[in-house]
Amino acid sequence: MKKREWVENNKDKVIGYRRKSTEKNNERSKQWYLNNKKLALKNSKEWQRKNKDKVKIYSKCSVAKRKKVKGNFTIEQWEFLVKEHNNKCIICKKSPPFLDNNLTQELTADHRIPISKWNIWIKNHPEIKYLCNDIENIQPLCQSCNSSKGTKIIF
Repeated sequence: MKKREWVENNKDKVIGYRRKSTEKNNERSKQWYLNNKKLALKNSKEWQRKNKDKVKIYSKCSVAKRKKVKGNFTIEQWEFLVKEHNNKCIICKKSPPFLDNNLTQELTADHRIPISKWNIWIKNHPEIKYLCNDIENIQPLCQSCNSSKGTKIIF
């Protein structure tokens, strides 16, 4: 009997094994973290320092999940969108890094239709088929333009 057939015929065993395996790995990871907390935090901070764009996107998606906003986008989609706009803010047309109060800033992912206005907007525009946090509703803005835009809708 081939492995695929065996797995198909023994789904309960497979699910049980995977559950136990996952629990063991989770326990092992927790134990390692508790025994190596300083190293884990150091590694985490180092990764965050090297991957600022990813951290921003993960953070943006995380906030959207907490607000129960539907849809999401990947790092690759964000990078493609930024390239599509020639790595420039779509309002002021400047390229990063921007200097604001001596702090370097990159482009931010802004919702074209703000989260706070999404439900009302969708009711009046049934032709829109994407979700609030999908890449189709995201635009690259510098922090300055993003802040001044507020909850305005800009296409």
